[in-house]
Amino acid sequence: MKSLKKKASMLAVASLLGMGLNSTSAQGAEVVIGMSSPSLADAGQQVIAAGVKTWVAKQGWTLVAKNANGVAKDQATQIEALIEQKVSAIILVPADAAAICAPIAKAEAAGIPVFAIDRLPDGCKVAATVLADNYLAGQDSGKAMVKLLTKKYGSAKGIVLEIQGDMSSITAQDRGNGFDDVIKKYPKITLIKKPTKWTEAEFSKATRDVASTKKLDGIYMHSDCVGSVVVTTALKSVNKLFKRGNAKHVFLTGVDGCSATMKVFRDGYFDATSSQALPDFGSVTNLVKVVLEGGSITEGAFAAEGASGPISGKIKNGPAGPTLALKTIPVTPANVDNTALWGNAK
Repeated sequence: MKSLKKKASMLAVASLLGMGLNSTSAQGAEVVIGMSSPSLADAGQQVIAAGVKTWVAKQGWTLVAKNANGVAKDQATQIEALIEQKVSAIILVPADAAAICAPIAKAEAAGIPVFAIDRLPDGCKVAATVLADNYLAGQDSGKAMVKLLTKKYGSAKGIVLEIQGDMSSITAQDRGNGFDDVIKKYPKITLIKKPTKWTEAEFSKATRDVASTKKLDGIYMHSDCVGSVVVTTALKSVNKLFKRGNAKHVFLTGVDGCSATMKVFRDGYFDATSSQALPDFGSVTNLVKVVLEGGSITEGAFAAEGASGPISGKIKNGPAGPTLALKTIPVTPANVDNTALWGNAK
């Protein structure tokens, strides 16, 4: 008989994720997981794929990994191949959020549950999605900006440029709303918003246009992967690039925590970002296990042991099904060298 402690732990997990205690266990059969990446040319997707491999191995399962190389049609073909192989479940990062719905429907028709990570499908549901808590990330950057402005002026005031992503996307909306909900509490902060389609050229232009005509105090970028290098280059082109500690320094905050941003931090120009827990997006396997064992995923808190320590988040129901939003990690010059940050992965 197992210990009472272990039994209590199992009951807690069952309660959290909606597992039926009489559900059928998948442990007796080999579990094969299909994984479809949109493109491994992206450093972030490399980290995600490696994380999924690690988490699948932790479950004692077999992984069949595919790479769509940025082509949505190829991803659809690869998913059809995984269906033919009769995998137990499919984990994917959509190459195209709308186009992915057709192959998802085929998998579901074949009785194969599909799980998304990093990006929500647009127009269909999956068994569950795991991504970053983008609203929290925006909030953290907002709080960092307020703290920086207060230190500079004695109170939260100044002119801040918000370089937005594609505002038709939920990611940009959440990152914007999180930041804006903090900043709007401080009426002496003037916020200038510039929407983009997540392109470097647009991030650069927005920076030059505003920095060349305004006494700019700070910039918040919805993606430092897109912006950290081109924004600093644009500031330099209008003679507004100064290191931290200089009275003329323009504060830079963002979301993502890419390797390029880590370098800009170390060079002395970046102030704060929110790093996504990309290595632990593979924690979706915990949800896969629940479904394969006949359970259901319900709203509530989530916690697990991640690649470099505890991870946590919240599961909420949405248009695409249950979504687990994992907490992001605030990054400053004080912890920029933390090897647990995905931007420092080697």
